[in-house]
Amino acid sequence: MREVLSDESDDTSRAAITNLISDKENFIAGTENRFRLVLRSRDQEFFYKYIQREGGVKELPTEIVLSDSQANIRDNALFLKKKLTESCSKDEVRKLAAYIVQKCYLVVVSTPDEESAFRIFSVLNDRGMQLSNADILKAEIIGEIPEQNRKNTPENGKIKKRNLALIISILFSLA
Repeated sequence: MREVLSDESDDTSRAAITNLISDKENFIAGTENRFRLVLRSRDQEFFYKYIQREGGVKELPTEIVLSDSQANIRDNALFLKKKLTESCSKDEVRKLAAYIVQKCYLVVVSTPDEESAFRIFSVLNDRGMQLSNADILKAEIIGEIPEQNRKNTPENGKIKKRNLALIISILFSLA
């Protein structure tokens, strides 16, 4: 959103968003310079350089091979910027930013292993937003696969999960 509000007429909005991205050092408040959102160490430098740092989205690499998570970060940032630029006025972007800050919560759920993640996924689904039948079935099936069979190799697991999701989606679209 900050990148969409990048012209000089929106200095106040941009500064307000920047202040929400990081805490500035304040001796009186006892705070240090720090970002409010921190990713795992292997992605944090990329996230800082291209997302958290002002002007970074304009420099996002499109020609180099990135890890899956970094490619997802890049693709999502570019998609969001494109959609906001094409579909919203600057005033609507400011209102959306205000709505997110004032009315939305980010809940971080961390688990020690995949089995716990599947269990939490099912519990959150029972109490939260409705998921597709394919999502629920996929989680149930993957949750029943023994750990040693789930993690032959990280890449193999990702491919199998993508293929499983595709198969389940196709089956539900036929029903």
